[in-house]
Amino acid sequence: DIVDLLVDNRQTDMANEWLEEALTRYPDKKVLLESAAYSYVQQERTDEAIALYNRLLDMDAYSTLYWEELGKIYFQREEYDKAIDAFEFAIAINGDSSYYSVYAVANCYFNIGNYERAEEYYQQLHERYPDTVDPLFHMGMCRVNQGDDDGALDYFTQALTTIPEGSEEQAQIYSQMSLIFSRKGQHIKAVTYVDEALKI
Repeated sequence: DIVDLLVDNRQTDMANEWLEEALTRYPDKKVLLESAAYSYVQQERTDEAIALYNRLLDMDAYSTLYWEELGKIYFQREEYDKAIDAFEFAIAINGDSSYYSVYAVANCYFNIGNYERAEEYYQQLHERYPDTVDPLFHMGMCRVNQGDDDGALDYFTQALTTIPEGSEEQAQIYSQMSLIFSRKGQHIKAVTYVDEALKI
């Protein structure tokens, strides 16, 4: 709509004027509240955006969109416990179709250093979407951060069977495998994976 267009074109002053006028006339109109929340996020006015998404949730507590948008804000603010709560509501509503929310919860746990819990969520994603490489890579990184190099190698090896040849993800995995083999004292293997990463 017009507000989103103005915000996307960095005409925030005009967008704010338009929103204030519209919300004065129609304070409970959902489409206006959604546009205002979007505008505040883009302007990094996150406290106001949170207040609006909570207001929208009072109107529709089963909106996965509102819960996910709220979770994104808290994630951006590194308030991971609150982000987890928001994304968990979206998961409870949407169930198995909540790829984004499950992935976001996993990332929250990873960022706070709860690697065991993070791996559980990445595992859920891997089981539902076995051809997707990101969960396997992150499960490997969970094991790296727990000092389990053998477990990490298992996940990275699995990931290499599904990853596109020459991709950035492949280079990242080769780099991690090189570090692991270096820690293990297997320097020839380590150099081999460094060379593979540099070819990409």
